[in-house]
Amino acid sequence: MKKASSSAASGNSSVLDKPVLNYRLSRELVADIKALYALDQEEEKGIQPEIFIDTAGIIDMLLGLEMVCRGEIFRRDLLNEPSMLVYAMCHRGWLGTISLLAPHTEELIWKLRDNQSPPFHDAVRTGNPSLENELWYWVDPSREIIGFVPKDDKERKRWLTRLKAESPSLFKAFYLLEDHLSWKTRFKSLKENNVINLSIDPHYRLNEITDSPFFKELLEFFNRERTWKSSNNYLDAVALCLLDTKLRAFEQNSKDGTAKLPLFFSDQQHILNAVRHFASKPREDGSIPFACRLNGEPFQIVMDANFFILYGVKSEMKRKKNIGYRSFFEHLDTHMTDNPAGGGSSPWESKLLHKRRQLIENRMNFVRYFEEKMLVEFFNRWWEDARENEIERLFEPGLDPEAKKQREKEVNDFIAEERQRLEDLFEPYKGRMELIKKIWDGFQEMKSRIETRFPQRDERLDVYKELALRFSYPEETCEDIQTLVNEIYNAVHSKDEPALENHKANVVTFLLGALFDDLDYKPNPAALKLNLKNLGKGLAVLWTFEFYDLVSYICTLVRNLYQPILPPGDKYPDATTAMLHAAAILLGNNPDRKKANVIIECVRGKFDQASYKVQIGLSYVYYLLWLRTVDSINFPELARINYPDYTVSDEAEEYLNRSIYYSKAALSWLESRKRDFGEEAKTKYRDRRYFYALNNYLFFITMKESPDDFKEMVVWARKLEESGRIDDVWQDARFSDTLARFYFRLALLSTEKDWFSHYLQQGIAFNKRSLGGGLQSKNIYQHLERELTEAKLRGFEGIKTVLQQTPTPAAAS
Repeated sequence: MKKASSSAASGNSSVLDKPVLNYRLSRELVADIKALYALDQEEEKGIQPEIFIDTAGIIDMLLGLEMVCRGEIFRRDLLNEPSMLVYAMCHRGWLGTISLLAPHTEELIWKLRDNQSPPFHDAVRTGNPSLENELWYWVDPSREIIGFVPKDDKERKRWLTRLKAESPSLFKAFYLLEDHLSWKTRFKSLKENNVINLSIDPHYRLNEITDSPFFKELLEFFNRERTWKSSNNYLDAVALCLLDTKLRAFEQNSKDGTAKLPLFFSDQQHILNAVRHFASKPREDGSIPFACRLNGEPFQIVMDANFFILYGVKSEMKRKKNIGYRSFFEHLDTHMTDNPAGGGSSPWESKLLHKRRQLIENRMNFVRYFEEKMLVEFFNRWWEDARENEIERLFEPGLDPEAKKQREKEVNDFIAEERQRLEDLFEPYKGRMELIKKIWDGFQEMKSRIETRFPQRDERLDVYKELALRFSYPEETCEDIQTLVNEIYNAVHSKDEPALENHKANVVTFLLGALFDDLDYKPNPAALKLNLKNLGKGLAVLWTFEFYDLVSYICTLVRNLYQPILPPGDKYPDATTAMLHAAAILLGNNPDRKKANVIIECVRGKFDQASYKVQIGLSYVYYLLWLRTVDSINFPELARINYPDYTVSDEAEEYLNRSIYYSKAALSWLESRKRDFGEEAKTKYRDRRYFYALNNYLFFITMKESPDDFKEMVVWARKLEESGRIDDVWQDARFSDTLARFYFRLALLSTEKDWFSHYLQQGIAFNKRSLGGGLQSKNIYQHLERELTEAKLRGFEGIKTVLQQTPTPAAAS
């Protein structure tokens, strides 16, 4: 039988079988004790620390025993982590009131909002005997208690009283089992006892943080240290920049006592590594990130579990001094040695250093010695004082069913009220955390998406052709976007992961800043203009790489967030965002014509006569609507050949008519102003739009116009062909496809064999150009190639025979 390591009941103390501290070097322990002393001296002067932990830490505190049980696996390794003892101390209030930084509070709210998914599902666990058995076996693995915890409460109490176990392990166990495994009850208890503070000011200007060189350096460091968690790295970098800002505010206001000293507990290695890394990189003003001076000594404000265990013990000793506990440093002074050797700034430090040297010389472990003299004795006394109360707290009070039901209702009401309070607190920033997660989740596939969908550059990566012409993006903005798109594309194909992560972060910042950084811009139009520019950049990158569902989601946020600051009746800050939203809905995985129509009706109601640029955008969106209502792209004669019973729905007819109307309106405006273009730059600017509108118009006419009127369009086709001689105007794949369809239809309408052959040959030639134009998604071009080949095989006579046997498709009644 294994011998118990220590017995709290008998008062024995020995070096722990399950070490509490995990210092690599004994001098690290000495450094932490010195830092603890410096902090204690500042507390004596009235300086109060404010301790922060991250979202994961709060969740662990709420889950209790469930936190160490993942599925059916009981994680003993987590129980042995020093962080477990820190959370147990936090739970009992030994570290004072615990706070979360704004991004971490926001993340917690986001998790609390979802009732159905772990960890905050609505089911309240009532206890799991097998898990408790596992826990108690970890606490005391002696043979006589293996395998069964008595079910009778009275017997269980006696059984727990006789436990042979290390007192720090008991401390953790009772923490994990408190409040009967209900996270809701634990949450209510922590809030009512002022253990956690979730009322942090949620306001921070993201652009100000992310524009700083320090943020960029910090994010780059995190991305190198932890390559698989991009969104978490981004949030951690934002949170730590806010923490450093709080530290600078403390330094400025510490003399008047208005600021608290921020301390941050982290058990995440990438954060601790970052603190060490930047400690050797002072800023120009001499300050060091996450560091200040306390009692004349340098002091880091981001510490690991070892330090906070010492701080928790020190604070509890101080609190209990009036009932016979020594202070931490009195205790240290008494137990280290009676033969100080000098070299320290205080008696206890001299003794500490002397004992360390003495143990090292005798090849003994100073850290384990310290645990024996400081921790075992302290926790043994805690167990002696608290044993009876701790055991009683594990058992449900004798409530009748009605009283239990009432208590459960009180807990649920509290949770509902707290959720609502937090929602209200963060109302101006509602959706920020979800957006961060959605963007980064989407970006997880950016690399593979670009590699598979864009193995080579093509016209889809031409921001001007994709966005300026379709959605009236300003040219100067397109230049910035094009640079970013090129850099992302190059980073993927050159396998430059750090560069790709930085570019992703820039896109996230563009979008988050535009959506959540002070939206009340009525007195500041310039700020609104800048935000819309950044919004446009972020959306443009997502659009270019075909993240259509994400574009749609963000545009919905834009509508919801901007509507309160817009003139009455306006739903979007500009027509560009509205048209982009409608188009993204139609190109996404779940196209919804009704939603897109509602958006476009808003645009038509305000802008359709105001701008030829908007008219071009409307013609494109109506084209997408038409595309979603037809089985394939067919002009009337081709439909008669392929589908004898083919009919055109009223809806499709309406969309195509509107596409024709708006493309013609834009074309007419540009045609009428051609002589007024003036300077070369303006002429080139409008030429691009003119020929883009002409291409659209010719395409739609080819799909719809009656044979007689269609034949009159040859002059327009010739104009479109001529655009190939104008720099930066011709779009090889798209314009060639339009001309291929135009000449194919002319061939099918020809009454003479020679003209049939002539136009068919032109159609084939332009189709080949479209296939060679660089677009990778060219299924519709390949489909047309097959149709042209089939028409050539049938010949003039064969085509005429088929057309004579089939009626012209009619609109559906």
